[in-house]
Amino acid sequence: MKILIPILIGIVTLTSCSTGGIAFEFYVVIKPDETEKFIESVTAIAKADGMETAVGQAVADTGDVTRVVEARGDGIKLWVQNMPLSGKEDPKVCGVHPEPYSDPAQFIVFTEPRFFGSKAEATKLGERVLSQLKETGFDVRRKPVVCGAAAM
Repeated sequence: MKILIPILIGIVTLTSCSTGGIAFEFYVVIKPDETEKFIESVTAIAKADGMETAVGQAVADTGDVTRVVEARGDGIKLWVQNMPLSGKEDPKVCGVHPEPYSDPAQFIVFTEPRFFGSKAEATKLGERVLSQLKETGFDVRRKPVVCGAAAM
């Protein structure tokens, strides 16, 4: 028991140093044929910033694909994924979806500090990624659209 208390105090102290939470968030609307180009651009930007990247995807029974990019480095995480939608969006604009789905034409992008990371540095990374994606020609927005199809 005497050893357990210092260990618990150490864990609480270490976890309290982690600020956590989203530091910077934005959205990217892409054309249907730009998915690979977008994923490659995000990955290249993250790698140029010295981050390790992982790319993945999950295919739902409906055939909808959720794509994800996670990059980590220097106490910061960059996360990119298709925008999750409820399926209750206007069917005239977004199509008919009887259940929640991932918007193939809109991605949410955010940065956050990781363990011992700085929220300020995570914000700077988010601003750089936003700027570089904009320079590459992507439709970058600070607020989400109803669905990617609505923006096209």
